[in-house]
Amino acid sequence: MNIKACLKASLLVLLAAAMLSGCAAGDTEKEIVLGLAAPMTGNLAHIGTQFKEGVELAIDEINAKGGINGKRLTVLIMDDKGDPKEAANVAQKLASDPSVKAVIGHYSSSCCFAAIPIYDKANLVMITPSASHPELTHGSKYAFKMWTSFTVYAPKLAD
Repeated sequence: MNIKACLKASLLVLLAAAMLSGCAAGDTEKEIVLGLAAPMTGNLAHIGTQFKEGVELAIDEINAKGGINGKRLTVLIMDDKGDPKEAANVAQKLASDPSVKAVIGHYSSSCCFAAIPIYDKANLVMITPSASHPELTHGSKYAFKMWTSFTVYAPKLAD
Protein backbone atom coordinates (compact mmCIF):
# COMPACT_ATOMS: atom_id res chain seq x y z
CA MET A 1 0.00 0.00 0.00
CA ASN A 2 1.47 3.37 -0.94
CA ILE A 3 1.52 6.32 1.47
CA LYS A 4 -1.39 8.11 -0.22
CA ALA A 5 -3.61 5.03 -0.03
CA CYS A 6 -2.57 4.53 3.58
CA LEU A 7 -3.47 8.13 4.37
CA LYS A 8 -6.87 7.75 2.75
CA ALA A 9 -7.49 4.67 4.88
CA SER A 10 -6.20 6.53 7.95
CA LEU A 11 -8.57 9.40 7.29
CA LEU A 12 -11.57 7.08 7.10
CA VAL A 13 -10.57 5.27 10.31
CA LEU A 14 -9.92 8.59 12.02
CA LEU A 15 -13.33 9.92 11.04
CA ALA A 16 -15.01 6.77 12.31
CA ALA A 17 -13.13 7.02 15.62
CA ALA A 18 -13.96 10.71 15.94
CA MET A 19 -17.64 10.05 15.30
CA LEU A 20 -17.77 7.12 17.74
CA SER A 21 -16.01 9.09 20.46
CA GLY A 22 -18.54 11.88 20.09
CA CYS A 23 -16.04 14.46 18.87
CA ALA A 24 -18.24 15.55 16.00
CA ALA A 25 -21.65 14.67 17.41
CA GLY A 26 -23.93 17.59 18.18
CA ASP A 27 -21.69 20.19 16.56
CA THR A 28 -23.47 23.10 14.95
CA GLU A 29 -20.50 23.95 12.75
CA LYS A 30 -20.81 23.54 9.00
CA GLU A 31 -17.42 21.85 8.65
CA ILE A 32 -15.28 19.24 10.34
CA VAL A 33 -11.71 20.41 10.83
CA LEU A 34 -8.97 17.80 10.93
CA GLY A 35 -5.41 18.51 11.95
CA LEU A 36 -2.52 17.14 9.93
CA ALA A 37 0.82 17.01 11.76
CA ALA A 38 3.74 16.10 9.53
CA PRO A 39 7.26 17.17 8.57
CA MET A 40 6.48 19.82 5.97
CA THR A 41 10.02 21.23 6.03
CA GLY A 42 13.46 19.76 6.60
CA ASN A 43 14.93 16.39 5.59
CA LEU A 44 11.56 14.61 5.73
CA ALA A 45 9.53 17.23 3.84
CA HIS A 46 8.88 14.78 0.99
CA ILE A 47 7.02 12.57 3.51
CA GLY A 48 5.02 15.55 4.74
CA THR A 49 4.11 16.35 1.15
CA GLN A 50 2.84 12.79 0.68
CA PHE A 51 0.81 13.06 3.90
CA LYS A 52 -0.69 16.35 2.71
CA GLU A 53 -1.52 15.08 -0.78
CA GLY A 54 -3.08 11.87 0.53
CA VAL A 55 -5.25 13.68 3.05
CA GLU A 56 -6.30 16.32 0.54
CA LEU A 57 -7.20 13.61 -1.99
CA ALA A 58 -9.36 11.79 0.56
CA ILE A 59 -11.00 15.01 1.72
CA ASP A 60 -11.78 16.03 -1.86
CA GLU A 61 -13.38 12.65 -2.53
CA ILE A 62 -15.45 12.75 0.67
CA ASN A 63 -16.54 16.36 0.10
CA ALA A 64 -17.50 15.58 -3.50
CA LYS A 65 -19.94 13.01 -2.10
CA GLY A 66 -21.53 15.50 0.29
CA GLY A 67 -19.09 15.38 3.19
CA ILE A 68 -19.92 13.69 6.48
CA ASN A 69 -23.54 14.13 7.51
CA GLY A 70 -23.65 17.17 5.23
CA LYS A 71 -20.54 18.76 6.76
CA ARG A 72 -17.50 19.55 4.63
CA LEU A 73 -14.10 18.39 5.75
CA THR A 74 -11.19 20.80 5.96
CA VAL A 75 -7.61 20.27 7.06
CA LEU A 76 -5.32 22.40 9.20
CA ILE A 77 -1.75 21.52 8.20
CA MET A 78 0.97 21.87 10.85
CA ASP A 79 4.71 21.39 10.36
CA ASP A 80 6.32 19.28 13.10
CA LYS A 81 9.63 19.29 11.16
CA GLY A 82 10.10 15.62 12.09
CA ASP A 83 11.33 16.81 15.49
CA PRO A 84 9.78 15.56 18.76
CA LYS A 85 10.05 18.98 20.45
CA GLU A 86 8.27 20.64 17.55
CA ALA A 87 5.75 17.77 17.48
CA ALA A 88 4.83 18.59 21.09
CA ASN A 89 4.40 22.27 20.13
CA VAL A 90 2.21 21.30 17.17
CA ALA A 91 0.17 18.93 19.33
CA GLN A 92 -0.39 21.71 21.87
CA LYS A 93 -1.61 24.06 19.14
CA LEU A 94 -3.95 21.46 17.66
CA ALA A 95 -5.25 20.36 21.06
CA SER A 96 -5.91 23.99 22.01
CA ASP A 97 -7.98 24.67 18.89
CA PRO A 98 -11.61 23.75 19.62
CA SER A 99 -12.40 23.53 15.91
CA VAL A 100 -10.00 20.58 15.44
CA LYS A 101 -11.94 17.34 15.87
CA ALA A 102 -9.14 14.81 15.20
CA VAL A 103 -5.52 14.62 14.05
CA ILE A 104 -3.68 12.65 11.37
CA GLY A 105 0.01 12.33 12.14
CA HIS A 106 2.78 12.31 13.14
CA TYR A 107 5.23 10.53 10.83
CA SER A 108 7.72 9.06 13.31
CA SER A 109 7.26 7.18 16.55
CA SER A 110 9.44 9.70 18.40
CA CYS A 111 7.18 12.55 17.32
CA CYS A 112 4.09 10.53 18.24
CA PHE A 113 5.49 9.75 21.70
CA ALA A 114 5.93 13.50 22.27
CA ALA A 115 2.43 14.35 21.03
CA ILE A 116 0.19 11.54 22.32
CA PRO A 117 0.08 12.68 25.98
CA ILE A 118 -1.03 16.12 24.82
CA TYR A 119 -3.78 14.71 22.61
CA ASP A 120 -4.86 12.32 25.37
CA LYS A 121 -5.17 15.16 27.87
CA ALA A 122 -7.38 17.02 25.38
CA ASN A 123 -9.41 13.86 24.51
CA LEU A 124 -8.40 14.42 20.89
CA VAL A 125 -8.29 11.40 18.58
CA MET A 126 -5.03 10.92 16.66
CA ILE A 127 -4.07 8.32 14.10
CA THR A 128 -0.61 7.86 12.66
CA PRO A 129 -0.39 6.25 9.23
CA SER A 130 3.31 5.48 9.60
CA ALA A 131 4.73 5.26 13.14
CA SER A 132 5.38 1.67 14.18
CA HIS A 133 6.85 1.43 17.69
CA PRO A 134 5.21 -1.57 19.40
CA GLU A 135 4.29 0.41 22.54
CA LEU A 136 3.23 3.58 20.76
CA THR A 137 -0.47 3.47 21.60
CA HIS A 138 -0.28 1.54 24.89
CA GLY A 139 -2.21 3.33 27.59
CA SER A 140 -3.93 5.76 25.23
CA LYS A 141 -7.65 5.80 24.57
CA TYR A 142 -7.25 8.32 21.75
CA ALA A 143 -4.12 7.31 19.79
CA PHE A 144 -4.22 4.78 16.96
CA LYS A 145 -1.75 3.54 14.37
CA MET A 146 -2.27 2.09 10.92
CA TRP A 147 1.14 0.48 10.53
CA THR A 148 2.22 -2.89 11.86
CA SER A 149 4.75 -2.78 14.66
CA PHE A 150 8.38 -2.96 13.56
CA THR A 151 8.70 -6.10 15.70
CA VAL A 152 6.57 -7.80 13.06
CA TYR A 153 7.96 -6.42 9.81
CA ALA A 154 11.65 -5.90 10.68
CA PRO A 155 12.46 -9.62 10.99
CA LYS A 156 10.66 -10.30 7.70
CA LEU A 157 12.69 -7.58 5.99
CA ALA A 158 15.88 -9.08 7.40
CA ASP A 159 14.94 -12.48 5.96
